[in-house]
Amino acid sequence: MGERLVQSEECRDDNGPKICHIALPCITKVLPQCANSIDWFDFVLMARRRIKSEKNVEKSNWYRPRHQIERLHVCEVCFLDKITTTPYKSEFELVDGKEIKLPSGGYNCCSLSLCPISVAWENAVTRGDYGVFWNAANTILKSPPCEPEGITDGAWYTIQGGNVDLNICQACYAGIISPFGMDQFFELGQRDNGTKILCDLNLAAPRFPMFARKLSQAVNLGDFRIFSDHVRRLTGVPVCPRREALRDATWYAIGECPVCPECYVGVVAHTGLGQRLSISKLDISCSTLCSMYSLSMRRKWSEACASNNVNHFIAAARHRAQIYFETVPVIDRIKQTKAHLMADAVNDGDSEVGWHQTEDGAESARLTDSMNKKTEEAQRKDDWLLIELLEKRWSEVE
Repeated sequence: MGERLVQSEECRDDNGPKICHIALPCITKVLPQCANSIDWFDFVLMARRRIKSEKNVEKSNWYRPRHQIERLHVCEVCFLDKITTTPYKSEFELVDGKEIKLPSGGYNCCSLSLCPISVAWENAVTRGDYGVFWNAANTILKSPPCEPEGITDGAWYTIQGGNVDLNICQACYAGIISPFGMDQFFELGQRDNGTKILCDLNLAAPRFPMFARKLSQAVNLGDFRIFSDHVRRLTGVPVCPRREALRDATWYAIGECPVCPECYVGVVAHTGLGQRLSISKLDISCSTLCSMYSLSMRRKWSEACASNNVNHFIAAARHRAQIYFETVPVIDRIKQTKAHLMADAVNDGDSEVGWHQTEDGAESARLTDSMNKKTEEAQRKDDWLLIELLEKRWSEVE
C-alpha cells in the first residue's frame, strides 16, 4: 500500500493541527479490505466521502432504520464509522435531511451519539443480533433523555434489595443493563415524584467513571458482585471533592496524606497495604486536598502496595499538595476576579440605557468608559498566560 501513498503537499505547507485520517474508524476498517488493486478506487471514494461528511455535517446525509423507530436518525459520519462495515448496513435507509431537526437538544441529534444507544449498538454487533439494538433504541427514545442536569420523574432502577446509592434511568437501563442480560440483578426503585435525580450512568455523574469500570469488569468476568459490592461499599459515603480543597471535613490519614472517605473505601481499604497500615480517621478544620483521587496518585498507591513500602507515595502526595496550594487557589482567584469584572462591565452597560436622551449624557459616557476598562481588564492576556502556566505546573503532578 505504501506505493499508493504520497506526501501531502497541503499538509506540508499548512502549519495548523493535523488529523491522521487512517485513525478514523471507517477508514481503519475498510482499508485492509480494499488494499488490493481491484478495490483501491472503492477505498478512495469511501475515504473522500467520510472526510467530506465530517467537514459538512449540516449538508451530509442522514439515515434511519427501515423498520422505523420514531426520532431515531444517524448522521453520515456515524453511519460510515459504525454501521457500513457491519452485516446490518441494509437495515438502514437514507432519509431526507429536512426531516431531521437540528440543533441538538433532547433527542434531536445523531442517535448513535447517545451513550445508551451507542452501547446497545456495539452489543448487538458483538452478539450478532440486530434485534438487541432495535428493542433497546425503541425503549430509549420513548424514555426521558438522560440529561446531565438530571431527570424529573421517570422510572428508576437500582440493585435488587435496594438500600444502596444507585439510580439508573430507564434509558440507560434499556441500553446498558438489559442488553447484557443483567435484568435479574436489578429492580424498580421507589423515588419521590418531582425530585430531579442524576442518573449514575450519565457522563456527568461524579461516580460514573468508577461505576462504568466496575460494571464492565462484572460483564467481562461474569461476576456481578464486582459491581454490586463496590456500590454497596460506597453507599452513604460522600463523593470525593477531587480538585476542591475542603474545610471542616472528615479524612483518613496515611502518614501525612489525607484521603477522603470515598477514595479510602474504594481504593485503599481492601488492599493488603491499606489493611496493614495504621490509618487514622480525623476531623480536619483547615483546607485539605484528597491525596488519592487522581489516576497518577492511584498508580503510586498500587506501586506502594506492590513494594510494601508507602514512603514514596507519601513523598509524592506531600509534593503534590504543595504544588496544589501554589497553583490552583491562584488560578481560581484570577478567574473569579475576571468574572466579577465582566459582571460589573455588563452592569455598567445596562446602567447606560436611558441616559443618552437626558442632560446626564456625561454620566452615560462615564459608565461606557468604565464598562470598556473593566472588559479590557477582564480580558488581559497576561492573566490567561499565567493561568496556562499554573495549570501546566499542576498537571505535571496531577
